[in-house]
Amino acid sequence: MHDTNLLEDQPIAWTPSPEVIERAQLTKFMRQVGVSTWDELYEFSIRDVERFTEEVLKFLDIKFDPPYESLLDTSNGIEFPAWFGRNADTPFRFLNPEGSLRDVSDAPQAPFPPQDADKSVRVPTAGLNITEMCLDRWQADEMKDQPAVIWEGEDGLDTTLSYAQLLGEVTKCAEGMRARGLGKADAIGIHMPMMPETVIALLAINRIGGIAVPVFSGYGTEAIASRMNAVRAKALFTCPNFTRRGKQTQPTPVGFEAAGKCPALKTVFLVPAKLKPPPHALKPGELSEDARKLIEAYKAMSDEERVEFQRNQEAESNRQREEAFSRLKELGASEEKIAEIRQQMETQSSGI
Repeated sequence: MHDTNLLEDQPIAWTPSPEVIERAQLTKFMRQVGVSTWDELYEFSIRDVERFTEEVLKFLDIKFDPPYESLLDTSNGIEFPAWFGRNADTPFRFLNPEGSLRDVSDAPQAPFPPQDADKSVRVPTAGLNITEMCLDRWQADEMKDQPAVIWEGEDGLDTTLSYAQLLGEVTKCAEGMRARGLGKADAIGIHMPMMPETVIALLAINRIGGIAVPVFSGYGTEAIASRMNAVRAKALFTCPNFTRRGKQTQPTPVGFEAAGKCPALKTVFLVPAKLKPPPHALKPGELSEDARKLIEAYKAMSDEERVEFQRNQEAESNRQREEAFSRLKELGASEEKIAEIRQQMETQSSGI
């Protein structure tokens, strides 16, 4: 059996300039491991998986807490690899009273003497705090304002978040999840396309100790429900619409319907759509051409015509309101919640 490279006959969409190649992180990594071509790098990655992985961790400056003692153990066969192992009885760092991490394995002057952890807290594998590596360590003055996420949508809308901004958004998202009773070991689905909010949700779930469960934004109801039920997910992130290959996609109805088929799933987070405003979007306080024409026509009406006009406008408003309520019901809103929203709207419209 021979592997077929499906990309060999594809047209090249972009070729980097020598300047781009020179400053690329991949170029720096290749120099670190002593290779000069992509083929050499690939061959090294499959010939010595352990060393290649170690070089990646070194290049990215990924730190483990507690640290690993054995990066890769294949003694049970390559099909059963054991990554980042350590002796569970080895002392490891813990929180000082002031909240900072300190290694007490060989520090007799430490506020607490090192001692073997009891069985409930022994750690047989290394630990990695992904949000610390992705966020907290970049909050130094020289880095916090550098771009952390650079995103551009199909419609040309673009967003850039600095490390400081990303940390702020992740913190708010994490606080929101905790307020809903979510926390350590809770499985939480992410049913969204590639956009900044997806990164925020992923890191926020990690930050509260939850388990992120990504599901393809193009999945149907049953595919999502089966995956959420398999992990007993307690919450789901979704969004109302986005653009994919030039077409509008609306995952929200599918997400809400899937949530209704998951007994453990009690919370759905609806993330605002990331869409570029149309070129004719109005500025705050600006009236559209149609609105200006309508005002002029109203001024020219007789009293009887104005009464009829207002009656028709009220009827149309009621129709749109009922259509919105029907939509909410389709999305899984309870009758009690719909009645609450209806009461609020009626109270506001009556001026009470």
